[in-house]
Amino acid sequence: LSQEYLQQSIPPNNNSTGTFYVVNGQYQPTVTQYVGDATLWRLVHPSRARVIEVTVYPATACTIRLLARDGIFHSQGSTGSGGYLNLNSILLGQGTRADVAVWCHTVGHYVVNITQMPENDECLGHGASNRFEQELLFTLNVVQPEGKGLPLRRLPHASYNTLKLPNYLRDLRNTPSDRVHYPISPKGRGNVTFIKLGHGDTSEGGVNGISFRGYNALDVEKYIGIMSVNHAYKLKLMGSPGKNGHPYHHHVNSFQLQADDKCHGQSFRAGEWRDVTFGRGVEIRWRNDRYFGEIMLHCHMLEHEDKGMMSLYRVCNENETTGVCALVSQKRQHQALGSSSTTELGNKRRAHLAAEDPWQLMILLFATTACWGI
Repeated sequence: LSQEYLQQSIPPNNNSTGTFYVVNGQYQPTVTQYVGDATLWRLVHPSRARVIEVTVYPATACTIRLLARDGIFHSQGSTGSGGYLNLNSILLGQGTRADVAVWCHTVGHYVVNITQMPENDECLGHGASNRFEQELLFTLNVVQPEGKGLPLRRLPHASYNTLKLPNYLRDLRNTPSDRVHYPISPKGRGNVTFIKLGHGDTSEGGVNGISFRGYNALDVEKYIGIMSVNHAYKLKLMGSPGKNGHPYHHHVNSFQLQADDKCHGQSFRAGEWRDVTFGRGVEIRWRNDRYFGEIMLHCHMLEHEDKGMMSLYRVCNENETTGVCALVSQKRQHQALGSSSTTELGNKRRAHLAAEDPWQLMILLFATTACWGI
């Protein structure tokens, strides 16, 4: 496509145009592809704030077929009702990617724009401030192929996809719940069953109501959940009522969505593996494969992250048995041997907390004493 970007329609350093999107650094370029030839578009949306819906106008000009999101291709039977999905618009949240095959039916010049699609209102919010519009993103020039005998590529069909994903991306939707764990609270107060980013649409609220305490904080304050390597985990992403939720992202391991969105799969589908997604009432599952150590999670609206809407998971190696890793070590022993009672585990957790942070021990003891008093 680089040959199409030799001319720009606005002079450099023109500050009069306001906010706008560019394509590979070019403002409103023309992109050429052959009629009847399925062409791969790989879209990367690095915006830290906006949500965009990319469409081709008129809608009947081309068929857009979703192949992959966030770099992981869909495979037959592993996503939603199976295989690839035809899109009315290519919906891209903050920091997301999409691979689509575009097949245009007739020769002509078509407008590729950013618009707000009414069918996406339920999952994005009608008129939401971070939804963007731009009348022209680029011009799509569909031409007849030059010469004779040029092989044209047809739209890929789901039945042709024999892709086998690696073990750490194996489908978790039908895995029994007792084999998919919740992260453990570092404060010894049970499991972390959900993650909620912020309060409403504002930049305040941190993660589960707590702003990031910094890398030098005590482990019980720094980490939001403790996990073990080579195990599968789950939790629910929560958003405020009536809101779409902040874009959730955690590093290292992709996660799998366990349900469809409310936009007919335009935003996400059950079975998809993602790096970033909107969080409102959907369960995600993933495997901690090989890597152990710290994993960052944060809102992908980077101004929100800068204001404390981030935290850390701690993934423990199997031979780590001290500090916060004692929690998952004890849980593994309890599951394997079935010999540690709840009281014994509670005593061990209190001893761990006493060594890590005496104030946490005092709070836990006060709560326990108050319950006994009742």
